[in-house]
Amino acid sequence: MELRRLDRVLSPAGVQPERVETAAELRQGDVYVATGRARGYQLAVAGYLALLAILTLCVYAQRAAASRRPADLMLARVGFGRARIMRARVLEFVLLVAIALGTAVAGVAALAPLGGRLLDDQPGLLPAFAFRLSPVGLVVTAVAAVVATLVAVLLTTVRSPSAEETAYRDE
Repeated sequence: MELRRLDRVLSPAGVQPERVETAAELRQGDVYVATGRARGYQLAVAGYLALLAILTLCVYAQRAAASRRPADLMLARVGFGRARIMRARVLEFVLLVAIALGTAVAGVAALAPLGGRLLDDQPGLLPAFAFRLSPVGLVVTAVAAVVATLVAVLLTTVRSPSAEETAYRDE
């Protein structure tokens, strides 16, 4: 009945309301096509950011290891074994990555209530857009954190044979 009243109002103006009757017609809409095409770019940007985070941690690990070699040498001379020094270095990177992972997850969780307002281009449509932390996203982020930690630890264990002599050089 309301449709007839609506038609009576719209017909004199020559307005034809858009009617979608099947899910296939709905998926052909410009918003849904654009969203489907953007998915690959979103994954590429996410992958790039993960690689950038891994690279940043590795550069930090390499610089930290290079700057701490004199201190490591002195600890070794005092009686600390190489294994204890490496455990301390590994623990530092594990804690750094754990704190970064925790703050990243907390930041996304804090922004999740705003996600619908920030990302939904048509908020009047139902069902409403819901931004959530997915378990798959959390697992992928945790795997990237583990890979970053392993690569950083591997970079810091690589030492040249003349590390003792280069530790005393003024570079």
